[in-house]
Amino acid sequence: KWQGLMLPNGIMPMPFGPINGRNNDAFMLDKSFLVRIMQRICRRLGSVYCFYGDPAYPLSHWIMCPFKHRMLNGAEAHFNTEMSKTRIPNEWGFGKLKNNWGYLDFSKGMKPYLNDIQRYWPVAVILTNCHTCCYGSQTGWYFDLEPPEMEKYVEMGRGYRARHQGRNNY
Repeated sequence: KWQGLMLPNGIMPMPFGPINGRNNDAFMLDKSFLVRIMQRICRRLGSVYCFYGDPAYPLSHWIMCPFKHRMLNGAEAHFNTEMSKTRIPNEWGFGKLKNNWGYLDFSKGMKPYLNDIQRYWPVAVILTNCHTCCYGSQTGWYFDLEPPEMEKYVEMGRGYRARHQGRNNY
């Protein structure tokens, strides 16, 4: 399994994974340090931002998720309904990834112990983001947000590489 985010402009930040499919989403969230990363980003930018996660994620300053109790009031039900609509554009991005790189789909040839999934998936995300920079995406159109220009996107990657120089990360 991979953990991935979709920004409203159609860009997918680097995914976390792979992890064994028997582990749940909350386990993956903990191992990815996504909450700590969100804390640092918010501190650096001087604003609080959060992402909308699935019901398995815990509620925090940086993670919004659906209300889970059975007796929802009108506002809670409305929140759940409206926010669930944002999950559809999120799935469009992952659909684009699999459509452009069909080989990554298990049913189309990816074999977990025979292919180097750890390298293929992040490369496919980077190339899909490049495609989004050039041609846009259904997610960006839905939220009426433009992706960064290709040069800006590539420059962001250079900063990541410099910060992680010497580590064995992909």
